[in-house]
Amino acid sequence: MSNKELLKKEQNARNEASAMVTAVKKKYQQIRVELQSSIDAAKAREREAQKLIADESAKIDALAESKVASTKNDLKRHYEELVEKQNNSHEHKMRELERLYKGKVKLLYGLTRGGIVYGLFVTSLAAVNSKRFTNDFILVFKFLGNYICFLLENAFDLASAAWSLKEHIPYPIIDVLVPGLLAGLGFLLIYVGIIAITGFVLYIIGKAYSKSFADTLSVAVALVSLALLVWFADSLTFIKCNLILVFLIIHAVYVFLRMMYVMRVR
Repeated sequence: MSNKELLKKEQNARNEASAMVTAVKKKYQQIRVELQSSIDAAKAREREAQKLIADESAKIDALAESKVASTKNDLKRHYEELVEKQNNSHEHKMRELERLYKGKVKLLYGLTRGGIVYGLFVTSLAAVNSKRFTNDFILVFKFLGNYICFLLENAFDLASAAWSLKEHIPYPIIDVLVPGLLAGLGFLLIYVGIIAITGFVLYIIGKAYSKSFADTLSVAVALVSLALLVWFADSLTFIKCNLILVFLIIHAVYVFLRMMYVMRVR
């Protein structure tokens, strides 16, 4: 075979190889384009899937929040209804118990006052029938009358002594004004002044007593002690002093003991 033929064959082989390479490159380029298109489509589908997932998640969250809020409102409304119903029931029971309590208190006060009135009535009848208690009661009024008469007597004595000064005053008008003024002042000083001081002291004692001791217990102690003194007045011969004074002493001791108890408790 000649060189010319060899070169021709070589050139044909090169052309065939070049065609094959070109075809392979073209095929590769086509496959690459198709693969890139598939990748882009896959990415687009992935983005759409993520967006769909995000949208569905937002819808689920919104639905869950709405459901939770609705359930919460229902529970709150149910709780408020239960609380209101319970409060109404409690207030009704409280009003009913308060009404029953007030009724029982009124009944108790009525029985207590009736018992006090009855006790005073019976004690008064017994006091009238008791010779000694009647005498001691009369002696108390006699003492008060003698005290008032004593004050009047001393007041009139002082006024008389002041009026007698007119004989030693040589002036015609002054001899009446000065003794009269002194007599009036002396009378007021002894009689009205002492009575006023006594009344003021009794008022202070009564006010303090009514503030701290004017209760059922004090009334009970006073009634019991008075009833015992009245009923056994004629038998208590060993007690020589006035029974009214004994009653006051007993109540004073009671007040003192109660004051000591209150101070110890505080």
